[in-house]
Amino acid sequence: PKDEILIYFEGRFFDRNLKPTTPTVLEGGERVILAISPEISIKEALRVRIQVKVENLIVSALDERWLKELRRIPHVDQ
Repeated sequence: PKDEILIYFEGRFFDRNLKPTTPTVLEGGERVILAISPEISIKEALRVRIQVKVENLIVSALDERWLKELRRIPHVDQ
């Protein structure tokens, strides 16, 4: 099974194709990689982590390439 990628950015979840999603729609990949902005607080990161109810979870920081793409999505701008 392929790893699932779940992105959390500016209060929203996105899939690997940068489409809005929720943590409850994960397709049961072998593991889930939760990518978060390095700019969020530890408190927010822990709150997000709790929302992702999977056994095998890896938390990773989004790099500048991902952040640039996320900022270009119109529905991310607030």
